This record gives sequence, C-alpha cells and structure tokens, in this order.
Amino acid sequence: MALTDIKVRSAKSQEKEYTLVDGDGMFLLIHPNGSKLVPLSRQALAILKQFHNLSGERDFVFVSDHNPRKPMSENTVNKALRVMSYDTKVDVCGHGFRTMACSSLIESGLWSRDAVERQMSHMERNSMRAAYIHKAEHLDERRLMLQWWADYLDINRVKGISPFDFAKLNAS
Repeated sequence: MALTDIKVRSAKSQEKEYTLVDGDGMFLLIHPNGSKLVPLSRQALAILKQFHNLSGERDFVFVSDHNPRKPMSENTVNKALRVMSYDTKVDVCGHGFRTMACSSLIESGLWSRDAVERQMSHMERNSMRAAYIHKAEHLDERRLMLQWWADYLDINRVKGISPFDFAKLNAS
C-alpha cells in the first residue's frame, strides 16, 4: 500500500495540522481552517503512526527535511518522482495519483459519485444541487471505500488487476 492511499490534496496536506481521532473507526482530522474528517484504512493508519513517530511527533503530516517545524514543500513529491526517473510532465505527477484514485473508484462501480467527489474535496458545480447536499459527508461509505482502495493498492503490488475486476472479486 502506498502513501497515495490517504488522498488528501498534496499541495495542502503537508501544511495541515492533524489529529488522529477515533469515531467508530479512525479518522484523520485536518484543521485549523475548518475541520475535515478523512476516514483512514488500516494501512493508512499504520503509515501515519509511523510518520508521527519519525517526525518527532510534530504537528504536520509531512514535515520539511530542512526544518522540522515547517511543512514539506508541495514540490517534494514531484521532485522524488523525478529522482526515480519519472518525467512529471509525461509519466506521472503528484496530482496524477488523485486522478488515478478518482477514476479507479468510479470505474469499480462500487461507490456513489457523491462519496468519491466528497473524498476528493471536489465542489458541486450545480449550485441548486450544492444547496441541498453541501452538508453530506458520506463518512460510512467513504470509510469502506478507502479500505477497499488500500486493499486494491496492496493486491496491485503483487498482480495487476483493474478496479472493475477487483470489485467483482470482492463481490463474490
């Protein structure tokens, strides 16, 4: 399972203070400018606990390697990809992991678009619909969805399988 499991916007996640909270399953509570609950898979929780131990229990999810009191730069993920010989303009970029996650979750056929869009922090473009659904968090579905995503990433480390086929396997 990779760090892309968490799916908090890379340009913002490193700047956020966070708390792990238990509310019928673990969540990442991101604050200060408006709290946001992000359901955590078992795999993501284990990684966050490791990060917390490695970071000296700092307030940021991803700390800077130059100054542990500051957040990691939003360019760090793309720089790491380039060090691994990926062309971030052609092959893959940090934001591309969000695109892959969104597409895969929709392609699986298991999850409502509303839950996927809420997880991705996408805003409803239809203002009339937004007025009625803006409070919906879909936490139960998102918790199941993110555990499915983490399990999907794990299985793809061993054998490549499409989201649709993985969904069919889990339905049986």
